[in-house]
Amino acid sequence: MSWNTTNRCNLRCAHCYLNAGERAPAELSFEEGCQLIDQLAAAGTRMLILTGGEPMMRRDIVGLATHASAGGLLVVLGTNGMLLSPDAVRELKTARVAGAGISLDSVQPEKHDRFRGVPGAWEGALRGIRTCVAQGLPVLLQMTVLPWNFDEITDVIEKIIGLYVEK
Repeated sequence: MSWNTTNRCNLRCAHCYLNAGERAPAELSFEEGCQLIDQLAAAGTRMLILTGGEPMMRRDIVGLATHASAGGLLVVLGTNGMLLSPDAVRELKTARVAGAGISLDSVQPEKHDRFRGVPGAWEGALRGIRTCVAQGLPVLLQMTVLPWNFDEITDVIEKIIGLYVEK
């Protein structure tokens, strides 16, 4: 199950199906989120992807991840990576988050930034990936493949493998 935990986002991706940006008025509270997680677990859900918008913009995301893990769910974070500081990654690991799915759409910073709508998004994604790798939190590469970046699939994969090798 993939749960868009928030509409808030620090990027402005033209392709965003949520039209993310600001907090949605109907965003679930922490208590409501825990109730949802309990209902998902009771219904037989085995894996929960906490995404958004940008889930790291929720102050309670670690608490939600902790609750889901404690309820027996495999928890993965779907993120743009920009807010994954060393402290945040440590907290996610303590919450037993199994991995972070981080988007990288090009090996060329200007292409990724243009697609994601914010200058510095590429560098932020790489910083987040490096932080996860350094702390042993597995990274799941996410790439939106379109005609303009189709020929970069192998290069993006090699870039990520290189980050693991340089560790």
